Amino acid sequence: MVTNNPRKVLEACIAHAREYAALWFAPQWLKDDIAALDTAGTAPDTDPRDPA
Repeated sequence: MVTNNPRKVLEACIAHAREYAALWFAPQWLKDDIAALDTAGTAPDTDPRDPA
């Protein structure tokens, strides 16, 4: 869930956060966070708990 309320939290595995960040309505902070993880080389491609 993403809202303008600063007390709300968006939770997702990296793979799903990456998919959501690619959408036109995704918040800029999420796009920035994904880009920072990619630049640092610390972002795993998948969540180890995700069976898919």
